Amino acid sequence: MISAIHKAPLYVYVYSYVCVGVYILIGAGALMMVVGFLGCCGAIQESPCMLGLVCTPFFSLSNCPLFY
Repeated sequence: MISAIHKAPLYVYVYSYVCVGVYILIGAGALMMVVGFLGCCGAIQESPCMLGLVCTPFFSLSNCPLFY
């Protein structure tokens, strides 16, 4: 017996793509939050090395949409 391939409605595919985009934005926001916290710790300790390490990923994450 040959089974028919069930095709899902279009909204199922669109919903899955929207979920992937939401997860990417949540992950980027969480990463920026961690980097911001480390920047506050570096500013309290007045450590130029830590502030330099924090500045690079924060700058690249915040300017990422400009490079598309």
